[in-house]
Amino acid sequence: MKTALALIVIILSFELNAQSFDEFRRKIQLIKNPEAIDRDTTGFSRLPNFILGCNDDFDAYDVQENKKKWDYYHVIDLNGDGLNDFIYSGPCSPYDQTSVFMNNGSRLNNVFEHAGKIIAIRRLSDRTILTDFKESCCCDYNSDLIDVIVDHDGKVDERWITFFGGTEIQVERIERLSLRGILRTHPELIDSVRKESCTDVMVKGNHLKNILSTTEVIQLRRDGSWRLVLYPEDKKHSWIGWIKSD
Repeated sequence: MKTALALIVIILSFELNAQSFDEFRRKIQLIKNPEAIDRDTTGFSRLPNFILGCNDDFDAYDVQENKKKWDYYHVIDLNGDGLNDFIYSGPCSPYDQTSVFMNNGSRLNNVFEHAGKIIAIRRLSDRTILTDFKESCCCDYNSDLIDVIVDHDGKVDERWITFFGGTEIQVERIERLSLRGILRTHPELIDSVRKESCTDVMVKGNHLKNILSTTEVIQLRRDGSWRLVLYPEDKKHSWIGWIKSD
């Protein structure tokens, strides 16, 4: 799982160069040893009023001993406008949750909310990048790694990569390929229809995503006729899965 996370962000911009591999190495270290975020609540009392869904019954959640809700608060100026913004990343029934609120001077607007926890905050000259990781659990079989990008012009963007929670990802043979077919959770042909036990939804085998038209992907690994690839579905969302080649 930890290896999978590290590899996911190798080629978010699809640039196979030295800079990409530097980022890859940085991410490997980050996942093995998540960034120590110095949470700061200075200025919290001066923030505009807002509603945090995880706040009301915090004490009912299964949290670490001696932890208080303040331990999961972080006050920070994300877009460099001089106004403090707010991040919550911590327990929320039934999973951990990350919520990001931007301050416009009169109110805090919720610009991002998803299960998972913040594993890194990168403050650059023109933007701040929050990395949220939601690990697969229970009836949610997929994991998500999400960069929330807050530009200093006020724009908020997201970059998602989703993969089946049990995926083992290794970078062995990186290539650009153009292909189409069925992206699968693991390298095996399973096409039988079954009822998903948690939701009663009918699902087809180990299908993860169907690549309908020929699309450029990046191969991370090859095992015989099976390839583990990074597939960009659109500008926001990419997938990692196995696909069989002829």
